[in-house]
Amino acid sequence: MADGRFREVRTAAAVSVILDGGATPVDMRDATSFDAGHMAGAVNVAPLDMVMFPAVHSGIPMTATLVLYGAGGADANEVVAAFILESSGYTNVVYYTGGWADWSAD
Repeated sequence: MADGRFREVRTAAAVSVILDGGATPVDMRDATSFDAGHMAGAVNVAPLDMVMFPAVHSGIPMTATLVLYGAGGADANEVVAAFILESSGYTNVVYYTGGWADWSAD
């Protein structure tokens, strides 16, 4: 865990289990990359726009599991995004360090 609260998940298999439980994937790549391919059901939010997430996605409950991912690999913006979501009141934030590179490799 990067900050002691949100969980880090490193494998596509682990993310699949979480998504099967009804989690919402949050793709933090740019819109062009998102449009080229993303996890089913994902919402696209740039890391620096994460502070607007509660207002823009008000239909997603604060208790929902959110799986954050970017292109792949550890990225400080993604860790900050996870912190912002938790600071906004989301209680179940998961950061997928493998990102789109790992997910789309299968």
